Amino acid sequence: MAKARTRTLFRCRECGGSTLQWAGQCPDCGSWNSLEESVETVPVTSAGRAAGYAGGATELRSLSEVSRSN
Repeated sequence: MAKARTRTLFRCRECGGSTLQWAGQCPDCGSWNSLEESVETVPVTSAGRAAGYAGGATELRSLSEVSRSN
């Protein structure tokens, strides 16, 4: 059976936007008192991280391989 974690999100009734913290005003549409708490189950990847969170595998390169833009 696959592992899973739960996380709490606050979704806006007006626009459907979501945030990890409750606020009086939706950060997406600006509607007041429209955020509702919801709990989601998120599958955990083989690396032990919950899917959907930032921080995945990155490619390492030496500084000489990186171009500098002005």
